[in-house]
Amino acid sequence: MDCSAAGRDGGGGGYSQEFPLALGLPFWSTVAGLALDAAVVAAFALCIAALSTVSVLPLALGAAFAVAGKALGATMDYLARGADGDEELLASYSPIVDRIRWLLPDLSRLDWREWSMYQLAPGAETVFWSVSMAVALHRPAHGCCQPAVLAAGVLLMRRSLSVMTLFMGVLSVLVYGYAQHRLSALARPTAAPELLISLPRFAQVLMAGGDRYLAANLAGFRVLVADTGRMNAEDYAVQAKLQRDIAWFNPLHEDNYYIGAAILPWNGELDAAQYVLRRASDARTFDWYPLFHYGFLFYHFRKDPATGAQWLLKGVPRVTNQQDEWALQNLAAIWIEKGYQTANAATMVDAMAANSPPGAFRNYLQVRAIACVTWRRCRTQRRFFRPGRAGL
Repeated sequence: MDCSAAGRDGGGGGYSQEFPLALGLPFWSTVAGLALDAAVVAAFALCIAALSTVSVLPLALGAAFAVAGKALGATMDYLARGADGDEELLASYSPIVDRIRWLLPDLSRLDWREWSMYQLAPGAETVFWSVSMAVALHRPAHGCCQPAVLAAGVLLMRRSLSVMTLFMGVLSVLVYGYAQHRLSALARPTAAPELLISLPRFAQVLMAGGDRYLAANLAGFRVLVADTGRMNAEDYAVQAKLQRDIAWFNPLHEDNYYIGAAILPWNGELDAAQYVLRRASDARTFDWYPLFHYGFLFYHFRKDPATGAQWLLKGVPRVTNQQDEWALQNLAAIWIEKGYQTANAATMVDAMAANSPPGAFRNYLQVRAIACVTWRRCRTQRRFFRPGRAGL
């Protein structure tokens, strides 16, 4: 899908995504994995209910088991990748996590949403050992999962164990341990893109509880935390769509126009950058920075210094600092000299000097106007120059 094509008119009716959802087998496999995940958690909670006399304990430990099981995979993956170079953290926690993984199942291995969302299918070996791990934990025996029955019966002696129950418990422990060992050696598929989807504007507002300013902030968080070092053209197209949406939700959003000016035009999204900056300049009548950035887009990217200078001059009345005002006018004068015919440029710079307060800066602009006139005269006189003419 062409992400950049949707939402260019600012209407926000398009649903832009880099990867369309894969339904059919990927979708139903994902549902099956999540159902198996829930069954493992339910089996653990049932075991706790059978062994505990505290009514709330199965709920509390079941929730902790679910969260810890989901987090284990991400923790192991983070440590396996070097913990962002934190050697102390790696040395402290790697041995602990290596022991915990034999006691706690890696439930994230049963989450196959990446197959449906990003077409990253899990390997057959990963699926087999993930299911084996879950079945080894979940296989029912007298209402409880086998490893828990074995541990509870042997250590607590709270119920008698038949030979078959003992055998199945030992077998489940062995299958679980070997499955964990095999899974720890298998790589996890990851989706490379940073920004994948931008929802229609009405959906973003609905998800924000009807608060358009909250919707702008939520979209802004996504833009702010994206890693530009990993982004490609499709990601920047989605970012452009998100920043257009933010500018529509809340044109006063300061971070949005800063990020838009700094990133979008340099990555092929000039139109989106101009839309964001124009919305900000119209709304933030007290701020001259959007006009400065907007004018720069004309000067650098559109190769139109004359129009860029006009936008700079529109920002001058908003400036509260004299030095900034002079800097804007000076830059506008330079761009005017590049964008107009010399005579017109001299006239405009001279008019700027006349509107400036008396002092050094007015004198400076007058000198620039005189320089433009002098330069024009030199170019005119050059036409009459002939090599070897007397006096020349």
